Amino acid sequence: MGVQLRPYQTRMVQEVGRRNVIVKMPTGSGKTLVAAECMRLALQRGSSDGDCRHAVFLVPTRDLVEQQARAVRGWCAELRVKEFMSNLAVPDSFDVLVATPDAFRRLQMRQETGFGWTRFCICVFDEVHHVLKDHPYRKLAQSLRRSSSKVQVVGLSASLTYAVGETDVRRALQRMSDDLGLESMACPSDAELRAGGYEPPHGEVELVAVGVQPEGVVPVDERKPHLMHKTFFDRVERGEATEFALNLVAVVRALEQVAREYDVTFESPLKKPSLSAWETYANQLTRRKNLAAQRPFFELLENWYVAMRILITTWEEQEELALHWLHCQAAFVPVLDFLVSQDGAVAAMEKLMSRFELEERSPPLTAFS
Repeated sequence: MGVQLRPYQTRMVQEVGRRNVIVKMPTGSGKTLVAAECMRLALQRGSSDGDCRHAVFLVPTRDLVEQQARAVRGWCAELRVKEFMSNLAVPDSFDVLVATPDAFRRLQMRQETGFGWTRFCICVFDEVHHVLKDHPYRKLAQSLRRSSSKVQVVGLSASLTYAVGETDVRRALQRMSDDLGLESMACPSDAELRAGGYEPPHGEVELVAVGVQPEGVVPVDERKPHLMHKTFFDRVERGEATEFALNLVAVVRALEQVAREYDVTFESPLKKPSLSAWETYANQLTRRKNLAAQRPFFELLENWYVAMRILITTWEEQEELALHWLHCQAAFVPVLDFLVSQDGAVAAMEKLMSRFELEERSPPLTAFS
């Protein structure tokens, strides 16, 4: 091996051991390397026990499959690492399979492929905070819990949840813990990271999601939870919402216009007070056979609905959480391809992208308390 684990990475691997654990480390500190070593050791144990099975490394987007596969190959040169997305042939011989959750789930549903959980000894969930609602990550986690297979689960994340507020954070983390059968969380300290050579981009290891409150958010005396939906859209219609909120709405409404071109039966779900119903509706559209060619677009729309929900439920305060969500879903650049003829929406999109400054920002973190 050309590189060595840093001391804090070694401790993370040791703390994981054979257990179901979330490894929480900041961006750029080497989570993938920790995951690769955990998979190598799990396969090594399986080989010595005469039960040599396989490892699966799930990543949330197609763009990350090749990147993470390359990283695992670099660390585990002795292992056969294969990539799998929905447009690729079913892999045959491999030790580690790097796949998107949706493609892997579809593979498992095909009985003849033999990709049931009994084939694997360890499953790594990259960006594990996506284990929520109807995301394929959560469906895989639940199917694994229902199975009788003894598959080790390792979750990786810098941001453990997009929930806001102590009660919601605790509830979200408990749900994730139940879905994955987690035993604990491994997290290096600030001092460990610095001693190991990690230099945080902004002088701090953990950046708090709250940050500086944007100007013009919903006044505290107007924050009535049962009127959350109405309050937001009334502010938008009067032009009183934050600049960020207005830009976000402009992009979403432009995407909905494109949706109508793809499907004449499309009806904007934004009038529904149940905010989570928006993304559910978009997710349902991704499954329609007559819209198979437009599936990437409706997946994109679903992610923008989630970003709007994040903003609305935080009374327009948590702009950074909404931005980070869109970044994690690779939902920025593809939008421009659909908005070429809508100058106003393009301008709004460019303002959102300029806010994020991808090359300089670290994602906001929400930690276990």
